[in-house]
Amino acid sequence: EVPYDIDDDDWSFKNSEEYHHTTNAAECAVGSGKVEIVKSLKLKPDSVQARALLERAGWSPSKELTQVLVAMLPDKNLNISERGSCPALESLVKKSRAVNFGQYSSEIEDTKAIECMEALLNAGARWNPEPDGLRYIRRSLLEHDALYVVRVMRLLLYTPGAADPKLILELCRTPKFRQ
Repeated sequence: EVPYDIDDDDWSFKNSEEYHHTTNAAECAVGSGKVEIVKSLKLKPDSVQARALLERAGWSPSKELTQVLVAMLPDKNLNISERGSCPALESLVKKSRAVNFGQYSSEIEDTKAIECMEALLNAGARWNPEPDGLRYIRRSLLEHDALYVVRVMRLLLYTPGAADPKLILELCRTPKFRQ
């Protein structure tokens, strides 16, 4: 582990429980969004590490990177939550609309997120979030344009076994969301 920020040279808290500002080469490579860098590291993560990297990849979605990380999963099991759901897919579905400081427009970011969802669903990911979290997911989805929301709902509904239709109906129950 190394400091998360290059200016973060105060390691006096390194061993303290309050210090959580570290990263490692794998996280930095995934954060770059560049598949070539991730491949060049020749990572051999255990299941927990691979899933953490996969969830981290959702911050800056890339279909190719998602596919590489899914292939790294030693047990090929994406659905590891206590509800049999894929945390990376849950994270992508509830992803708020990006405040665009990056190199891509919001529309391109949305397209990349949809492509990542498709890649995860094609690999067998399931979406089964906590029912109590649906209002937050709904709120995040409403930050996007209507076409994006429809694409996400279609993916979850029409991919066999991806989601319980009752959850989708509950997500869509508010008048504003249905509109």
